[in-house]
Amino acid sequence: MKHVERLLPPLLAVALLAGLVAGPAAARMNKEERARFEELVNRVARLERLLESHTLQEMYLRLEELDRENRSLRGEVEELRHTLDRLKQRQRELYLDMDKRLQALEAAGAATATEVSEQGETDATEEAGQDEQTAYRAAFDLLKDGKYREAARAFADFLQKFPQSPLAANAQYWLGEAYYGAKDYKQAIQEFEKVRTLYPDSPKVPDATLKLGYSYYALKRWKAARKALEEVVERFPGTSVARLAEQRLKRMRHEGH
Repeated sequence: MKHVERLLPPLLAVALLAGLVAGPAAARMNKEERARFEELVNRVARLERLLESHTLQEMYLRLEELDRENRSLRGEVEELRHTLDRLKQRQRELYLDMDKRLQALEAAGAATATEVSEQGETDATEEAGQDEQTAYRAAFDLLKDGKYREAARAFADFLQKFPQSPLAANAQYWLGEAYYGAKDYKQAIQEFEKVRTLYPDSPKVPDATLKLGYSYYALKRWKAARKALEEVVERFPGTSVARLAEQRLKRMRHEGH
């Protein structure tokens, strides 16, 4: 390219000279001079064609080089995209595995907590009248059978009929559990809150607070869920509900909530 650039000034000069002598001045040339002049013009024309061809060739070569670089970059980008997809897939697999383990631990802990809750109801059941015990047991059996809507209606009827029953606090808690099982988390929150406000001394308060946190979690109300779960850990340390609350808080941190 530098050789071509050095040729440009003399070529332009010759071309200019050819233009000047191609007119009236050409008539004053003898035969030999005219022949030399025509040869010079032809050489200029050949050099111009060579110059044009050389320039286009360089442009073509440069375009080919750019095309090769572009293909190389596309290949690298595609490889990075595949690597990123593999990493995302691996991250999802790890998360699902962790989630399954946490759910299994929570399920095991929840089963233990339920057993403790049922055992703790013995005294209250003994203090209740026969009609109260019958209605309460019927509602509780519906809940254990997974008939959550029917259980919710049964516990609500129980509380309306026996508001002063020794089993009222327990019934209120299981009413919240029935709505929670039916995935009606908003209503479950209302019922669990009633356990805490209407029966603040009930042994069901820790469980109700834990399930309050679970319900907020299900509704993706992370701040409220964290507050309820942290309250369980602080107020009831060393209990099964505190351990379950800690597990759910750990899960929330893992999820970035």
